[in-house]
Formats: sequence, structure tokens, C-alpha cells
Amino acid sequence: MTAAAPPPGRYDAPRGLTGRRRTVATCVTVLVGLVLAYLVFARVSSGRPTGSVVAYRVSSDHQVQVVFDVRRPAGREAVCVVRARDRDGVEVGSQDTPVPATDRAVVRVTTLLATRGRAATGEVQGCAVRRRRP
Repeated sequence: MTAAAPPPGRYDAPRGLTGRRRTVATCVTVLVGLVLAYLVFARVSSGRPTGSVVAYRVSSDHQVQVVFDVRRPAGREAVCVVRARDRDGVEVGSQDTPVPATDRAVVRVTTLLATRGRAATGEVQGCAVRRRRP
């Protein structure tokens, strides 16, 4: 069954956005979305420390040395979780490593990590700003 057509001359024809208006509306919507995404990213990422491994060396069956750089706001203390994994990917050691406050935004840290077995790799799992205790 089809819908009945309205009587002629009684209603205006349905109007949608013309091609030019549709293009402008789409551009404005995309631009507003990009600005909002940037603002959210800038707010979330600022002040969040990141760690990246420079080198690691397996010293023995029960120890691995990890050298990593930490990017964080200057003057803020941080703590990074450093872990070691064996050849199968199983975690064999983990520790919280403090990063002292300095004037530099990037700090190189070297830590010795005790392991329960022979490590195949050393890595930084994540970093966070250390909260000051009252």
C-alpha cells in the first residue's frame, strides 16, 4: 500500500539542504570535531609521563639491567613500572622505579631488576606522575 499524496497547493514541497549548504555544514561539523579531539588529546596527554627503553642487558639468570628515557613535566617526580619477560613472554620480574624531579623534561634512568628466571627482555610497562604526600 502506498501513502496518499497530499492535495496539490496545500503543502510546500519538502526542502533539504542544497549542495552548497550541505558542503558547508559538513565542513563546519568536521572542523568542530577536529578542534574538540585536539582539545581532549592536549588535556589528557599533557603531564603524562612516558618511558621508552634505550637498552637492556641480561646480566645473569636472575638479573637484567634496563636503561630507559622518561619524558615528563620538568620538576615533577615520576614512577615507572619496569618488567622483565622470558622467551615465552612470561613476566619473570617487575618493580616500581622512581624517577627524581629535575629541571630537564627527559631523564635517562638505569635500573637493575631482580628476576625469578632468565630474562629475554627488559621493558618499561608504564609511567605515572608521583603524587606528593602531605
